Amino acid sequence: MANVQTPEPARSEVDIDDAMIRTHLANERTFLAWLRTAIVLIGAGVAAAALTEVEGSDRLFAIVLGTLSVLVGCGLVAFAYIDYRETLVGIERGTFRPATRLPLLATLLIAIVGVGALVFAVVEWSND
Repeated sequence: MANVQTPEPARSEVDIDDAMIRTHLANERTFLAWLRTAIVLIGAGVAAAALTEVEGSDRLFAIVLGTLSVLVGCGLVAFAYIDYRETLVGIERGTFRPATRLPLLATLLIAIVGVGALVFAVVEWSND
C-alpha cells in the first residue's frame, strides 16, 4: 500500500495568531459583563419605580432613585461600547492601554445608586 500523506490545510492570507483571538474574545467577555451590570441597574430602577405606591416624600424618592438607576444603566451601556471599541482598536494597532475611566465612572455611579437605595430602605424601615 502506498504511503498517502494528507495535504496540509491551506493557510489564509491573513494568519491570525491564537493570542490575538483570545485577546479579542476577552474584550468581548468584558463588554458583555458591563452589559449585564447595566441590565441589573435598569431592572433595579424599574423595581424602585414600582415602589411609587408609597405615600409622600418616599414616593418622590423612589421615583428619583428608579430614574437615576435606569439612567446610570443606560449610560453604562454607552460607555461600555465606547470602551469596547477603543480596546478593539488598541488591540489591532498594538497600542492597547487598560481602561481607567469606565471602571472609575461605573464605581462612582453604582455607589451613588447604592447609597440612595440604602437611604430609601432606612427611611422605609423607620416609617414602619
